[in-house]
Amino acid sequence: MVRNFSERPPLSHSFNVKVGSFPGVDNNFSEVSGISKHIETTPIYSGGDNSVQYMLPGKTSYDELVLKRGVVPSGSALYKWCNLMVNGGTLNYILPESIYVYLLDEKGVAQVTWHFENAYPVAIEQSEFNAGENNIAIETMKFAYSWFERV
Repeated sequence: MVRNFSERPPLSHSFNVKVGSFPGVDNNFSEVSGISKHIETTPIYSGGDNSVQYMLPGKTSYDELVLKRGVVPSGSALYKWCNLMVNGGTLNYILPESIYVYLLDEKGVAQVTWHFENAYPVAIEQSEFNAGENNIAIETMKFAYSWFERV
């Protein structure tokens, strides 16, 4: 049963991520951002009247999908795939995957799903190490993709 959002909207801290066919720990992320798309516009002015501006719609563009997690062991299949794509550049074939982000209710049931198609990694970042703090080491992965939809 899908909950009525007007009764209690889903909370942003309860989500799940599925990247391609990568198993287990490879789908444990602590943060997701970059779920964004917009239409590019071009300003056009009417005849010689510079006081009226029309905005013509253009292409749809997408922000990079950003996934963050604690550092996992070197044997991570997802990390190996990301590393291969980012290190290889145009020397390797780009092997895109689908990515799903699920917003869950309190029972762990998906209430909203975002599907990213033809995703591939464009950056891998490591958080800074600081001996004066007691923080979790965070690995950030950024993905480009062809399109996404909310299903």
